[in-house]
Amino acid sequence: MAEKSQNTSAVHKFIFTSPWLPLIFIALFAGALYAEFAGIPLPRFFPTPIRFILFNNLCLLLVIALRFVDQIVRAGKTFYYAADGRTRGNEFVSPVPIDTVRGELVKAGFCFDSDGYGEKQTPARMAMTLVYGGILLALVVGSYDNYWHISGVLFQGEGAPALLSDESLYLNIVKGPLATLKTLPKLQVRTNIYKDPQWPNGAVELALLDKDNKVIVKGTVGKEGKPLVYNGIEYHFGRFLTDIPLLIVSDDQQEEFQNHVKVKPLDTPEGNFTHYANFEGNSLLWDVLFDPTTRTIKLLGGKDGKNVVNGEYRFGRDTLVHMGRFSVSVPGLSNWAEIHVVHPRHMLIVFIGAGITVIGILMRIIFRPQRVWLEETPEGCRVWAAGGEARKAVEG
Repeated sequence: MAEKSQNTSAVHKFIFTSPWLPLIFIALFAGALYAEFAGIPLPRFFPTPIRFILFNNLCLLLVIALRFVDQIVRAGKTFYYAADGRTRGNEFVSPVPIDTVRGELVKAGFCFDSDGYGEKQTPARMAMTLVYGGILLALVVGSYDNYWHISGVLFQGEGAPALLSDESLYLNIVKGPLATLKTLPKLQVRTNIYKDPQWPNGAVELALLDKDNKVIVKGTVGKEGKPLVYNGIEYHFGRFLTDIPLLIVSDDQQEEFQNHVKVKPLDTPEGNFTHYANFEGNSLLWDVLFDPTTRTIKLLGGKDGKNVVNGEYRFGRDTLVHMGRFSVSVPGLSNWAEIHVVHPRHMLIVFIGAGITVIGILMRIIFRPQRVWLEETPEGCRVWAAGGEARKAVEG
């Protein structure tokens, strides 16, 4: 018995070929995303936007997976398309009998079912397989990254290890709905490397420890260099920060400033001074320059555009320094390394999936499906052709 053409039921079309089903999920995703960021109140029985997005994306992923599998199955069959999709244009009548027309088309590579419908295998069959395969690859990898993503920033000084599973440790933290910090180890900053020929932009010696403080992995991480990697999580070094507690008192015992100042890296160092901050005192505007290597603090105080104070304080050597009409003391220094904890995204694979999708779309545009419908008439044979090759085979 001749093989029949594909299922043409309305439900089958809606699930496997209709563009409306994916668009519905995309619209629901956009609506839930808007509700989350706009803070739209929802009924208590309704799931949170984040949970709804998770469920919606899984449904879309299932639809794309079903369509990808369906495309693979259909591509291996004689008839890829449904016979009921007869083209309304490109109709003509051949004066020769239908059997003769069928024979010419078979010679041209067409296969027929028992009802007069025929197809020729072309690269167009693989086009939608590549489209859905590329989308599926990008969605699977992208969804995994979104659900398990972790991106956190913390400041850590040399010495005692920090428990990375403690969410309060982070300055800011972004987690996917399935991500957890519970499996993260302890992190220890062993040494801050401010200046070194091998690390011109600075580096830190990091160690990751288990719950018993045993070293799991260690290494030196430079700014914008390769991170320390363990269990799929990357540990990057961002920058150095120094917390300087300043006490500035005038000669008449009036307090000019007493507070902590955080100095941050300069884009372009000024001599040996690589960090900078500014603050406002009771009478002057102050600039602070800091050299972390020698732990030298330079203070510049001005008013009305004129420099009034210019002096240096060497931490560890000086206890009190007179600068102009002020006395400056620094009771301590706190050095911090900015550490980024990141579950990396596999963007290369996502881009590969997008590239496969684009190739499939281009193939669908370049290679046209070759299909034909035959109907016996008193004049000979009526032919409906899609793709052009059937007409050439019959008339040429």
